[in-house]
Amino acid sequence: MKKSPKRMLALSLAVMFFLMTLSGCGSGGSASSAYQKTNDIVTFTVPEKGKKIVRLAFAMNVDWEPLISALNRQFPDRQFIYDFYATAGNSPSLETVKRIVEENDYDFVVANAWYAPLLGADISSEAFLDNYLQTTLDSLAVDGHIYGIPLPSSALGVYYNKTLFEKYGWKVPASTDEFISLCREIKAHGIVPFNACLKYEIKTVRILSGMMYDQLFVNQKGMGWYSDLLAGKATFAGYAEPMFRMSKKLFDEGIFSKDDFSASLTDMRKDFFAGKAAMIDYSSDIFSLAKAENCNFEVGLAPYPSATGEHAGIFYAANAVLYIPGAVKNNASRYASDTAVMKYLSTSEGQDALLTGWSGVVSLKNYTGTDQLYKEVAVNIENGTYHAALAFSPSPDIEKPLQTEISNAVKKIGEGTGVEEAVAELDRNYTAILNKGVPEQQYETIAQAADRFTVLETSYYFADKLKQATGADIALVPNGNFYCSNMADIPKGDITNDLRVFYQKGIADKNFVTTYEMSGAQLKTLLEHPVINGSEQTQFIAASGLNLEYAPWHKSGSRLVKAALADKTAIEDTKLYTVAAYAGVIDKSCITSTLKTFEALGNPQKFIENALRTDKKISPDIKGRVKLDWDIQ
Repeated sequence: MKKSPKRMLALSLAVMFFLMTLSGCGSGGSASSAYQKTNDIVTFTVPEKGKKIVRLAFAMNVDWEPLISALNRQFPDRQFIYDFYATAGNSPSLETVKRIVEENDYDFVVANAWYAPLLGADISSEAFLDNYLQTTLDSLAVDGHIYGIPLPSSALGVYYNKTLFEKYGWKVPASTDEFISLCREIKAHGIVPFNACLKYEIKTVRILSGMMYDQLFVNQKGMGWYSDLLAGKATFAGYAEPMFRMSKKLFDEGIFSKDDFSASLTDMRKDFFAGKAAMIDYSSDIFSLAKAENCNFEVGLAPYPSATGEHAGIFYAANAVLYIPGAVKNNASRYASDTAVMKYLSTSEGQDALLTGWSGVVSLKNYTGTDQLYKEVAVNIENGTYHAALAFSPSPDIEKPLQTEISNAVKKIGEGTGVEEAVAELDRNYTAILNKGVPEQQYETIAQAADRFTVLETSYYFADKLKQATGADIALVPNGNFYCSNMADIPKGDITNDLRVFYQKGIADKNFVTTYEMSGAQLKTLLEHPVINGSEQTQFIAASGLNLEYAPWHKSGSRLVKAALADKTAIEDTKLYTVAAYAGVIDKSCITSTLKTFEALGNPQKFIENALRTDKKISPDIKGRVKLDWDIQ
């Protein structure tokens, strides 16, 4: 339908008024710039006139929509929007997170607890903290101060396929002997008994300490040894060998394998949801993932089997917090508004709003909500078998290196090294790290950015390099979401080879750059309806080789206003085009055929590093390639 000049003028005035209103009531006075940019898409949420904009950033991919809806209902004068931008990458540097939080002027950030004391406002004097268990607050405190509210903690244990267990009459094992016997029986049915992704060191540590908790850690002697170990006054040898003997038994039985150290957790989870594996080591977010990924059976939670068959326990990890960036406290009215939200989230009703989108166990003293997971672990909480996961590190900065040493010892046992020899080497390396720490990583300057690249400009740079490297007609990089997407920006100035921000969730080591044949019709369908992991995403795809006009605030199905080739010639529906992308970012329904795999181009980090080293100086420029329409449909 064509718009009349009068209608277009009225719409333009309405949008101008809208943005003027936003600029006066948004977070820190920056809401209009946070919404409407010519070179970026911050949100697909349409702003509502007269409401104060409250921005949240999240560190994990769960369904946050129910929480946002609950907050919008609870605080009708405000409009809550969210994105994942503040946590781009794989454990990015503190400086990177700080820069992104400040540039986006967030009201709230959900992140790992260790960021909160460094970037968050001190909320120690707020009365709503009295609602939480003191043990949880103690685990978050730094010098007696609290910088964020604890979010529901992950419940860590053995998750199992209830349908398979009922079909074959299997019982949840209480002891490690029963667990091994059950694994033998499951394997006899042609089913993988237990999936454990040992690529992540923390999982290796967690499984073994979980199975040995009743023997090693349940009493005062064990926790005394643990404290001494962290202080450098004890060794694994002489006390903790049972953990490593258990790992040998699991290798001997084929329950652990060397391949587990390079396995994909996503693939293991998919196999579990497909009924190919009976049990998996996971956290409680598997419940929300089961729903999102269409698992067709009920997932059950069981404790880690114990050595004696008694005190089988579940771990919890209370390491996610919601914090207010420190700068917000300088604005008294804004800080009061944000702490009012924290107060609401510190009630049973607020916790239930959180739990509609993810799975975890609340840390309130008197929780009266309806969460089913809380009911499942209540018996463990009551009988003392709900334990904080052991980190085997005295501080976050050396946690991963220390856990890596434990994991390496287990891996060597799987390769045939004797338990005593592996533990002796572990003790030497572990003690060295405790005494000397880990040398700070030195990064090399590899390129210069003439100006700051937004996420969208960075996605286009990425896509350009893919097109150039493969010779494809078009190259695609999904922009600004969590799975299989670019979430990185590039700051102005020096670019180093610390390229963790180019880690792409869902793209594994073997998801190489690939070229495909796609028809023009398939290409346009994909641009309007991006599908990743079987579900449609609300996101834009940066397309090198195309000229696009896109309206983020239109309804899904009508956001792609125009699409043409780079020279502005029409895309022909029946014509086939060569398209490059990392494997996994284009839905199979949009692919006519697969042409070539480019293994030598490597993972996203390596690919971008090589491109930057070659270019040496880069300048953002997406003018004439994508026009963002900010009209409201």
